[in-house]
Amino acid sequence: MAPANFLRLLAVFSLAILNISFDVLPANALAVERGHMARSINHAHAGFAKKRSNQTGKCKPRPVPNASPSMPPNSNPSSPPANVVHNATPAPNSQPTTTTSSTPAPSPTPNTAAPSGGQKVALAWSNLEEASIDNFITPSIKIIYNWQISKYPPANIGFSTKVQQLDFVPTIWGRDDITRISSVLTQGYATTVKTFNEPNIGGQANIPADEGCTLWNQHIEPLTHLGYRLIGPAVTTDTTGWNWLAEFMKVCSGASIAAVDIHHYSLHPQDLINAANQYYNTYKKPIWVSEYGCVDYSGANQPCTQDLFNAFFQQTQTFFQSTSWIEMYAMFGMFRDTELPNGVSAVNSMMTCSSSASNSCSPNALGNQYLNP
Repeated sequence: MAPANFLRLLAVFSLAILNISFDVLPANALAVERGHMARSINHAHAGFAKKRSNQTGKCKPRPVPNASPSMPPNSNPSSPPANVVHNATPAPNSQPTTTTSSTPAPSPTPNTAAPSGGQKVALAWSNLEEASIDNFITPSIKIIYNWQISKYPPANIGFSTKVQQLDFVPTIWGRDDITRISSVLTQGYATTVKTFNEPNIGGQANIPADEGCTLWNQHIEPLTHLGYRLIGPAVTTDTTGWNWLAEFMKVCSGASIAAVDIHHYSLHPQDLINAANQYYNTYKKPIWVSEYGCVDYSGANQPCTQDLFNAFFQQTQTFFQSTSWIEMYAMFGMFRDTELPNGVSAVNSMMTCSSSASNSCSPNALGNQYLNP
């Protein structure tokens, strides 16, 4: 009888273990993967611009909703782009300097003037290949940014005379940069500042709209007193980005936003054109497209072929250049083809390098076309 009792006991124990293992599964364990494709960029190499995680999940494309604010009548929300996510290394913590005064602060005088010169093409440039950067600065380039609140360090490309002649636009990437505003963004440091990087996305700035408004009012809006022009939070052009910005604009209606900032990745140029029109027609503010590229993040894993890329690039650049309210655009591709992160195909690369040396790079045919529209 002992063996039989032992077998019955073993069966009961096995069922209990199986039941426990089911109980600990999350409720959404069998749901479709919502993880976001992340581009992996490493700060370790010459203080690289953005550190992006090695997540491999792809975003599901979602239609831009017919929700508040209402879509403009001439928009086409049927073909929205997919999310793209970035991760950045948090900036060093430092406490902001605070002062008190019995004298009321002067009324804000927002700087709403567009960057001088009328140039729209911008360089989204990391610290890689820093010794080659002068090869990429043309008369069409006025703006440069590096996803960070601080300028390029002098030991890297900060010494370049050409770089110093450009309008560097700091990025208040997220919460960690908030603590550095008062010490870095002093009067005269820059004239324009980009704000939260994809706050609608977990793994990015990931800041709820109401918290974003609180941070804006306390730390960002006061920059108008120093003459800064404030660019709105950079959101992805899918449902989450649309809804986040709609909520932010609602709760932060007094924010001195000079331009709306969007990020867009897809295979089809009309998707980007539609999205830009939707945001402009809704908010009636100039548009910055501070990241875009020919990439399929829909989950279908369609490659950006050379033919698709040619159409995407040609049509979007023509649209940007011919549309008065597109104030700035920066393609995500100022990298070697081997440095482009997850999912971004080599056709997006705008440089060619003769060796691994950081001073061996120059614009390829695409780079020349981008830099000289």
